[in-house]
Amino acid sequence: MNTFMSKLISPAGLVTLICFFLPWITVSCGNMPVITNASAMELAQGITVNGQSQEGDPLLYLLLVGAIILLLAGMKLWNARSALASTGALLGSLLVVVIWFLFRKGLEEGLAQAAAQGMVLIHKWEIGFWGTLVSGLVGGIAALFSFGERE
Repeated sequence: MNTFMSKLISPAGLVTLICFFLPWITVSCGNMPVITNASAMELAQGITVNGQSQEGDPLLYLLLVGAIILLLAGMKLWNARSALASTGALLGSLLVVVIWFLFRKGLEEGLAQAAAQGMVLIHKWEIGFWGTLVSGLVGGIAALFSFGERE
């Protein structure tokens, strides 16, 4: 019989999957919105800002891969102990958290470059952004605990 922690992995994957489609960021220049409630899906595909097409970040699609791995590994761990599923859950969680940090770092560097050009851009992280981080961390912690569970 598994413990509570291994039962958190699958919901963490589901929350990560849902957060991919929720708003991630809002960017404004003074009082004028530049990007409003863009989801990770929109950011991965590319968005149009003031009539100009902005290149997407396909690396964000790896968040979907990590979420699906978490979801499937959690479903496997729901009723039975499996070192392979625990490892998969841990790798899926690491994928989610690493991609989250890389995206955040890249966006903040882009905003700093815009500021160096004299643009004053203000960004606000939305619920999907924070939900992805929290669910990825919860999935990873739960995966670590699932290794030590007894049958």
